[in-house]
Amino acid sequence: MSRPTIAELKLTEDRRYWPSRAVPGRKGMCFETIMGCHDEDPLRAKSARKASSQIGRKRQRKAILKLARKLEYEARGMRVPKSLASSLHMRRKRDAIFSHVWRLADRYNGPVTTATVIKRGWEFTADQLEHIDLPRLRNGFLADLNRRGAGQADGWLIGFFHGEWETPSEVCRLHLHIVVAGEMIETVDELRKGRNYRYRNHDSVRFRVRIDRKPLTDLPYPFTYCLKSYWPWKHVVVTASGKRRTRRHKRIPEPVHTQVLQFLDRRRLTDLVVVKHVSVRKGRLKHSTKKSKR
Repeated sequence: MSRPTIAELKLTEDRRYWPSRAVPGRKGMCFETIMGCHDEDPLRAKSARKASSQIGRKRQRKAILKLARKLEYEARGMRVPKSLASSLHMRRKRDAIFSHVWRLADRYNGPVTTATVIKRGWEFTADQLEHIDLPRLRNGFLADLNRRGAGQADGWLIGFFHGEWETPSEVCRLHLHIVVAGEMIETVDELRKGRNYRYRNHDSVRFRVRIDRKPLTDLPYPFTYCLKSYWPWKHVVVTASGKRRTRRHKRIPEPVHTQVLQFLDRRRLTDLVVVKHVSVRKGRLKHSTKKSKR
């Protein structure tokens, strides 16, 4: 019998930790509404149908139209599909997962923060998305952490793969958004010493390891940011000091947007998750280790 995973978590019994019930943040952050997700899914379906006309190969068009029908569940009188391409399905999963992450962080006796890691080599063209081996990428990242002492570090880490479409390079850049606690914070910081996490001249990524050093505020939004239900389009602009990424998010243009949805539709939520020193026990997230003797 397989062990329970984060993807199987249900909402916490204590409703105080439900992101869907959280008050808006100071900057207007809000958890997405059910109505907004109901509107988003058919919009994605309509856009996918448009993208199918831009694809030359019959097999690809057929697969795209199948995804479009899946996202038209409401019009077809069907249930919400268990697909990462569905905004409404992801809302339910995000609400449940981060109710437990928030609870775990609230009860942890130590520092908790968030981080973003962009490992060199996690760049792919849109056509390469379907061939990405996420378990291999996850295992490589965990091996990098272990080389920096993660096995002996107290604390825990919960991360999620995310991506963005970057132009003019026209690559999908994968990265990890992480909630990290205790000594694992410094372990993540140690990744900077690795050659795949260091900035190089003419690198379009200025910081490959970013850790929030300020106390977290407006909870649970720093946590829910770590698993999004969409990928954005970002443009790299050239400045006098080198390349920088803009902060403006836009919807990815077709047909790449639908290729991203297909990538998500083919994956399970567990494929996106990276954990260290955390396990699911009796329907709850638990810090699964104590500091080892050295």
